[in-house]
Amino acid sequence: MFPLLDFFRSRENSLECLYEYDMPKLDYHGDPVYFKQPIEASVQLIKIQDAVIMNLEMSVTITMSCARCLEMVCQSEKVKKSFQLVDKSKQSSSTDSQWDEEIIFYSNNQLDLESVVHEQALLTVPLKLLCRHGCQGIRNRCGTESKDEECRCDHMVATTEIDPRLAKLKDWYQKE
Repeated sequence: MFPLLDFFRSRENSLECLYEYDMPKLDYHGDPVYFKQPIEASVQLIKIQDAVIMNLEMSVTITMSCARCLEMVCQSEKVKKSFQLVDKSKQSSSTDSQWDEEIIFYSNNQLDLESVVHEQALLTVPLKLLCRHGCQGIRNRCGTESKDEECRCDHMVATTEIDPRLAKLKDWYQKE
């Protein structure tokens, strides 16, 4: 929890701090997602009249497997977001109806900065990550990656026994 009371009482209109957070490994539909540790977030609090604005900047590096070829891929994302801080006790029905992702509620003059950084790190995880543009993935028959030059698919087809029920179809195909 990040204490806000001293900032509210001070005559300063802004406060800057660095926050480090160790993001746990994530299980994303059975695939592990690893975060480079720790995530460093730069937080700036600004008083503007009766409002408090929080600017958050952080860089998140994730490692997860390619959606097509299963190679481990590392990707970095920069996050820059601004939020309005609202005291939960002063929350009104108008705030509820206008609630969106740019509002963060705090209570007892304490801000749960860990959950904010955690949520923003989760938002950087892509639905599907590719190792490179145009990744062909793994071949259906031999299981090798499509980027490999030598494929064993043709060799496997030639050496496998043909089902006797389908042998006549092979002869028919070769006649043409």
